[in-house]
Amino acid sequence: NLAPTSKNVEVKVTEIFFTGDSGRYYTDSTIPTMAERDYNKTPMELLQARRAVQIAKLADGERYAPNDFNSAVRSLEEAEAAFRRGASVHEVGRVARESISLAVRARDISEERALAAERRAEIARRDDEVRRATETASDLNSRLSDTEARLRASEIARTNVEEQLGRALRESADARAENRSLKSENDRLRDDVERLTRDLAEARNQVASLQSQFSSANTKLVETSSRVEAMERAERDRRDAEAKARAFSDLQSSLARIVAVKPTSNGFAAVLPDSFFVTNQKSLALKVKSRMDALGQTLAAHPDLLFIIEGHSDSRATAEDFAFGRAQSVADYIAAYGVPRANFKVESRGSTAPVSTGRSVAAKAANRRVEIIFVAPH
Repeated sequence: NLAPTSKNVEVKVTEIFFTGDSGRYYTDSTIPTMAERDYNKTPMELLQARRAVQIAKLADGERYAPNDFNSAVRSLEEAEAAFRRGASVHEVGRVARESISLAVRARDISEERALAAERRAEIARRDDEVRRATETASDLNSRLSDTEARLRASEIARTNVEEQLGRALRESADARAENRSLKSENDRLRDDVERLTRDLAEARNQVASLQSQFSSANTKLVETSSRVEAMERAERDRRDAEAKARAFSDLQSSLARIVAVKPTSNGFAAVLPDSFFVTNQKSLALKVKSRMDALGQTLAAHPDLLFIIEGHSDSRATAEDFAFGRAQSVADYIAAYGVPRANFKVESRGSTAPVSTGRSVAAKAANRRVEIIFVAPH
């Protein structure tokens, strides 16, 4: 502590000794601002506790011994609080000594663990050096073995070079003799090529003549094949049209046994009257389940059939929505039997196509219907 600056005061020198402060962590020689104050009334243990916690923090106690460090900080805070509220020196000293003990232990643990980390790093560095030295020695041994192998191969090649040279000279003499023989054979082959060239020219002329004849015959064959294919295609189209017409007629007959059927300009329409539905509702009535089942099964048996489901209504205000709802109910029912939804469209004609213009209950009921429109195949 610094001496007071005012005059006529008694200076009392008090040594504050903290065994944990070795000077290892504090290297700043400047005087802290806090030292300007008079600490005569501050208990020595509290000053030492502050110092001990600071040193534990500098020793990285927060990381290596967090429990002891945090306990030391809490004890210091308790001592500070006790000092501020005027507790006895003994009480402040007791709590401060607890903080000092915990801070010293945190510092010791931190120093031990830091030293252990340094030792582990040193061991790892040495292990790495040993590994690199081992790899270098292995690489040198590999290079030495490769050099020895190349040396042995060079010695073998040098030993056999004279034998190889003699063999090459003999092979060269044989090649020259063979070359003379080949030259004679080449002259003979040249004469044969000239003769074959003349024969080839004659053969080409014959091929050209045959190709001309073949082209004429092929043209006639193509014309004949085209006529036959056209006849076969026409026959297939005729049979297909007859089959489709029979299937369409069979469908009309089958549906006529289930619901009322009426002819149209290009086919026929199956009519589901108002009695098929719950009164003034869009849903189908339970009493027509068997007939609707038969209708769904019949349509499912014709997977390629395209048709339109039209909803019709009387002149009520919600005619458009009412007619569409009933048509949609029919569509959902037959779709449940496996009829692809891509095969039909659902439309609402509202009240635009009445079958009766009367105002009676029966006339209005006749207008409330769903028609399934089928177009005859062409």
